[in-house]
Amino acid sequence: GNLPLKFTRELLEAFGTLPERRRISIRSEQEATSVLAIRHILKMCKWIKKEKKHFKLTLKGRKIVKGGRLSTGDFWTLFSVFAREFNWGFQDRYPEILIVQQSIVFSLYLVHRMAREFVDADEIADGFVRAFPLALEEAKTSGAWFSADPSGTVKNCFKLRFLDRFCEYFGLVVIRRE
Repeated sequence: GNLPLKFTRELLEAFGTLPERRRISIRSEQEATSVLAIRHILKMCKWIKKEKKHFKLTLKGRKIVKGGRLSTGDFWTLFSVFAREFNWGFQDRYPEILIVQQSIVFSLYLVHRMAREFVDADEIADGFVRAFPLALEEAKTSGAWFSADPSGTVKNCFKLRFLDRFCEYFGLVVIRRE
């Protein structure tokens, strides 16, 4: 049920996160979480399908590959699927803080208001926590080590899921890293 290993390694090299790319070698798609996420998103967009235990491009998928780029409609499909259907908490080990994904419109507004110039991500995360203090309750009730610092948990979760994995992926923000 996985993508072929050679293809997975090529995807990982092109789209993987830095820690994943630094890994010497992977033995399966399951070890490359960004590739696994890409596969799930492509299936949700209906651009690939599984047929007889193999993945295959759908008609829409073949059209995108043949054209070499996403049309406006294709981009909207990808954006909608990622924003509404894909689980942003996919394999990140943070608790299920649903408000981070459900508040996408407010969070985009927050970025628009606060990040016209470079700003520390913690400032945006602080604004999110002030707007949604009940997110702290979600973190407290999650159990395990997360409940020790609910504010830090929510802020870090917000930065990872919204700023890194959503805004940066879609080119809505530029993140400076040391």
